[in-house]
Amino acid sequence: MENEFNDPTIVDVYDLINKGKTISTNSILCVIGIEEFERMYESMPKNSVVISINEPQSKKNIEIFGDKSLSNDILKNFDDYIKTFFLDIEEDFSNYQTISEEEAKKLAQFIIDNKNKQFIIHCAMGHSRSAAVAKALLLWIRNQTLNDKTEIDEHMRYNPNKTVLRSVFYALNKLC
Repeated sequence: MENEFNDPTIVDVYDLINKGKTISTNSILCVIGIEEFERMYESMPKNSVVISINEPQSKKNIEIFGDKSLSNDILKNFDDYIKTFFLDIEEDFSNYQTISEEEAKKLAQFIIDNKNKQFIIHCAMGHSRSAAVAKALLLWIRNQTLNDKTEIDEHMRYNPNKTVLRSVFYALNKLC
């Protein structure tokens, strides 16, 4: 099935800051992390949609990781947003779980619902979970497979979480 997207490009946050690049329609911006997102918030295009990937908000996780999620006061200034909560692990262990099928489906539905908008995707550090969601989106838009390479793979800073990538990619393909 042909997806109804223009082919987006990745605009790295460092390029925005250091090289003066601009964000165009249908760009995906992977932000390094929450602190950088908050620092760059004023200059971000508010006609974008935000995928906000956070650590689960249990008392134990807040003790371990801190309360590092973007406030709804910031997120409500964008066209739309989704806040999702899952750990940056590739397999479940002990009481810790990776992305659930339900979370992957919610992310996929949000992407489909906002298919002609510009995406800003962030996680705590912008290396793994956000890169995985961005890569899944690119592969799906381009009708490619999980084995295909994208610009995410070429950037030394990104290391997509394989479980998140697979889960979101399959959820996108299942919903369409």
